[in-house]
Amino acid sequence: EIDPGALWDLEVSAAVLPAQNKSGAGWDIFNGAPDPYVRVQSREGTSTHTGQTQVKMDTTAPSWAETPLSGVRSSELVANTSFEIWDSDVEFDDYVGGCALPLRLSMFDGALQSHTCPATLSGVEVEIRYRVRHR
Repeated sequence: EIDPGALWDLEVSAAVLPAQNKSGAGWDIFNGAPDPYVRVQSREGTSTHTGQTQVKMDTTAPSWAETPLSGVRSSELVANTSFEIWDSDVEFDDYVGGCALPLRLSMFDGALQSHTCPATLSGVEVEIRYRVRHR
């Protein structure tokens, strides 16, 4: 059994994005590929943790070995963890997609996990790959 007060890290490993945005166009000018980064947030009561990855240039299949959430209680990660993928642009970043991560304690083993968020009114379908590791 996992101690609900134990501290954990959420590592983002990769994502998969479609070649076109919600309106069917390329992500950047001249039909270019997106420059994605991931924002992650967890929340339980008054406790909130946020973080983001670095930007990866011109790719629909970015990979990272980054830990945007570090030192978070397992109970907070299970209660409410979500991610968003954004396309970094010069003036305004574009929302790509995202959703809540349905974390369960059985996922707290360091194994690579994958979750696909469905398309929404404002975002496209995206997949994220991540690990939950004991701190």
